[in-house]
Amino acid sequence: MQVALLYGGRSAEHEVSINSAFTIHQALLQAGYSVLLIAITIKGRWFLQQELNHQFDTSQPLNLRPGVGIFKGEEKLSIDAAFATTHGYQGPSASASWVFSASHCYHHQGEMVFATGIESPV
Repeated sequence: MQVALLYGGRSAEHEVSINSAFTIHQALLQAGYSVLLIAITIKGRWFLQQELNHQFDTSQPLNLRPGVGIFKGEEKLSIDAAFATTHGYQGPSASASWVFSASHCYHHQGEMVFATGIESPV
């Protein structure tokens, strides 16, 4: 299973989110998951990362297509589930705190719901 780990974000707790991502990343790897690292800049731009760092690599920008998915160029990323470590104002609810799988979606209300086309199960 491939899990997208989203971290950073537009809040004042940007660095806290990155620190949290280090812990979650290790736990996901130890549990046997393949992890896609997705950094969110303080300005809200998303980038695919090769390594988890406090300094983001901005060479692989990502685009969100509502109701379709997350893309690197024209390539849709293969994501089975996602975990976001965003914190603070505009963190969990407005930036990217959501978890989804093929059959169930869990998230906080916010812009990610609309950006990814994901809705909660009833």
